[in-house]
Amino acid sequence: MQPDGHVLARLGPSEYLGLACTPDAVHPAGLPAFSVGGDNEPGLCPVPRFDANAWFVVVGSRAAEMLAKICGVDLRAKTFADATVAQTIVARASAIVIRDDLDGVLRYHLLVDRTMSAYLWDVLRDAMTEFSPQK
Repeated sequence: MQPDGHVLARLGPSEYLGLACTPDAVHPAGLPAFSVGGDNEPGLCPVPRFDANAWFVVVGSRAAEMLAKICGVDLRAKTFADATVAQTIVARASAIVIRDDLDGVLRYHLLVDRTMSAYLWDVLRDAMTEFSPQK
């Protein structure tokens, strides 16, 4: 987690994914400055992903339970710690899942290929119905 609220997720030995997670960065004109730490780190080469990925955020005390319906990775708080990253399958779509709690509430970022966005939105809406408060 970056001091300005952005998320920097390590996907591999030399691959990082930066998410601009502040309210004023809905579609940033420029890329925020990320720090990977250490003086020996090579320079970062930013590769914008807004044309390739859809980004969903799932928030709530029962978020892990809801995601268990569509993801084989155990995302519960006791097994998938805050600031953990998984590259997995969510509802038959290749996805990056990042846990990034917000003020003590479970929050998961889901990034999928943008061609899967409408499909995943429908799957998420369906999965959420079981965990929504009854009216």
